[in-house]
Amino acid sequence: MKKVLLSFMVLALMGFMVGNAMALPVSEGERIKITRAGGTGGGEFTVQNAASQFLFTSFCLELSETVNLGTLYTINTIAKGAVKGGVGGNPDPISDKTAWLYANFVSGTLASNYGYSQFDSSKGESALQHAIWGFEQEETLDSTNWFVIQANTYGWTGGYTGDVWVINLKDDAGNDRQSILVTSTPEPMTLILFGLGLIGLAGLRRKE
Repeated sequence: MKKVLLSFMVLALMGFMVGNAMALPVSEGERIKITRAGGTGGGEFTVQNAASQFLFTSFCLELSETVNLGTLYTINTIAKGAVKGGVGGNPDPISDKTAWLYANFVSGTLASNYGYSQFDSSKGESALQHAIWGFEQEETLDSTNWFVIQANTYGWTGGYTGDVWVINLKDDAGNDRQSILVTSTPEPMTLILFGLGLIGLAGLRRKE
């Protein structure tokens, strides 16, 4: 009976960890700020809440829209497209290749499988941001860009967006500002903890 109870507790804890890990880190109406931007005028962004706590890292979708570092903005909507986006309409849907790149970036597999290294001149944040702008038709798609090649070679097709969303920001005057990416893809450490929980549960079953 004790083993059954312990197994139930382990499963409950694992479910709690994964459930929390899979929730989006922000919600509509919340105030956030960007405290670091990449050398491209875009990502990697460091996103913080109003209390200056780190939330996640992101990239922007709109080439012509700007934000001021350290300024609080309000999350107007969280959607599958950018408000006042490019040629795709309003909202402008996320490209499946953009979503694939960002999901891999957040999960760490863009680095481990496809060579992302933040400040690398050809495989870093600048190349990734320009690949995103290219796939979003904000600028001419560069077929020699490393991440354009990776997304075209290995990326999902047929409308893949996964659990990748767009945060559309407004400033205090009510003006639309930048649209940035967010996902609830679990970070590598969460997956490790989940795996250890499964191993521990298997061990309990062997001892019964």
